[in-house]
Amino acid sequence: MNNALITDEQRIVLLANGRESLENPDFDPAPVVKLFTPDDGATWLLTEIDPDDHDHAFGLCDLGLGMPEIGWVSLGELATVRGGLGLPIERDLSFRAEKRLRLMRAMRGWPGGSLSNPAWANGPAAHPISGCALLHRQRGQSSLRTLQ
Repeated sequence: MNNALITDEQRIVLLANGRESLENPDFDPAPVVKLFTPDDGATWLLTEIDPDDHDHAFGLCDLGLGMPEIGWVSLGELATVRGGLGLPIERDLSFRAEKRLRLMRAMRGWPGGSLSNPAWANGPAAHPISGCALLHRQRGQSSLRTLQ
């Protein structure tokens, strides 16, 4: 797990949000952390971490292609992503969430998994160009899959 991407304090909040989303299907947390590629226009707004698998985070994945999606992402894979100039993903140190993902999705018409219980969401698949590996979870069974 890459601690440079997420601080210990953020990890605690993300895990608490993950536990709450399992217990409360109406839980709609605001993003806790914003990750981005400084040289490629990709952005990840993460709201929670799966309490059963700390490598998987839930949030908005915008690869800069005009098709943002809400779903699961592998933190381990994010640590390996490089932008067009070879720069790694960075954490936005000044990020403060202004809206919850449900509101962002409604306002902009973004697709994605269920926000009523993201732990059981049928999230989008991975995008091979960016290395954005999103987790597909259904009924407690998880598997990484990629678009071909």
